[in-house]
Amino acid sequence: MGNNDQEIGMLAVLEQDLEQRDFVILIDKKYSEYLTELLCTSTALKKTKKQLSILSTTEFPGQMGKHLYRKISEEEMDLLLQLYRTYEVSDRILLFSVDPNYGSMWNYVKSGIASQEEILQAMLL
Repeated sequence: MGNNDQEIGMLAVLEQDLEQRDFVILIDKKYSEYLTELLCTSTALKKTKKQLSILSTTEFPGQMGKHLYRKISEEEMDLLLQLYRTYEVSDRILLFSVDPNYGSMWNYVKSGIASQEEILQAMLL
């Protein structure tokens, strides 16, 4: 993991976001550009009544409305992903990834059963 000050800082950010938002979304850095653009330009994000905090290693220049968007470093994302995968911190932290190593709702998109927008809408309900 990162140094102790960095860990404490990221935990404080995560705690603050969980207090102020309905969900925190971590966007897998391996697919960051694709998923950030897909999520941040989706109709589902605009329609959801939930307030989200979105953490990504990719810059997103668009408007987020009621949602909070944070660009974080790859090292910070590694720390958060390690915490996410190691501990059950909260059921309000969501990992957005299309990694084929993990079963996910994105398999429905690949098989043609659902559209990307339908999957995003289901994830953000």
